[in-house]
Amino acid sequence: MALDDNQIEMLQEFINAHGRGVFDAMEIIPLDYLEYFDTPTVHGDLFKAAVRNGLFQNIEHLGRAGNNHQRYKLHGG
Repeated sequence: MALDDNQIEMLQEFINAHGRGVFDAMEIIPLDYLEYFDTPTVHGDLFKAAVRNGLFQNIEHLGRAGNNHQRYKLHGG
């Protein structure tokens, strides 16, 4: 399973629109759009793999936070 083209396009738009900072993956997605993504566990794994593989611009994977969530640094779009 992988992110589909629509999800990839939406996620890059969310990344570009978000301010700089460090966030959990699900904090990047506006609440009105959560229905387009699978459960946080499934989506998180797919998103992490896509970020690590260079599929998105202006974002880097920082690793796991103390709350066991993956953290990402957004550089601003």
